[in-house]
Amino acid sequence: MVEPGANYAKVQQALQTHGRFLPPFPASIEYCTVGGAVANNSSGEKSFKYGSTRDFVRGLRIVLANGEVIETGRLTSRELSKSLA
Repeated sequence: MVEPGANYAKVQQALQTHGRFLPPFPASIEYCTVGGAVANNSSGEKSFKYGSTRDFVRGLRIVLANGEVIETGRLTSRELSKSLA
């Protein structure tokens, strides 16, 4: 879990201390944020092998301007059909 404005390169450094990494390496890794990468579905030099950012996002917990907290996640086909009904 990361906080708003988390710098992508600093998150990568923190992950490396645990033997992990976030595979999509956008060209702007030193300047971009994780939220920006998620919003744009960023990809980079390792995306061909591992996939783009969306392949590594399970869900989002978002605080709206009015203070309401919402959580997002992927829906199964059944859940989508139920929501559309």
